[in-house]
Amino acid sequence: MMYLRDSLAREGVDTRFLLVDCTVRTTAVFAAVWDDGRKDLCFYRSPGADMLLSPNEIDERIFDGARCFHFGSIRFIDEPCASAQRRTLDIACAQVDDHL
Repeated sequence: MMYLRDSLAREGVDTRFLLVDCTVRTTAVFAAVWDDGRKDLCFYRSPGADMLLSPNEIDERIFDGARCFHFGSIRFIDEPCASAQRRTLDIACAQVDDHL
């Protein structure tokens, strides 16, 4: 896990809010794109650390200075990560409203 964090940091990614759970996998997705445009996705999780993220682990400061928020829909499949994802959306929307 530290390899991944260090690699991201070397590329300029802010890792202050990256959480670590050494008891489960780091979720990864492998994508195959066929010549005809079809895509196959294979998720490496079951569980993945993202699946165990709970709403109380979301720090509201995560969006300070952010210009965009990209997220995937797979986190809405399982709890507690679905509730954590909803919390991040609520925080992001509130910050947008504050800046309008």
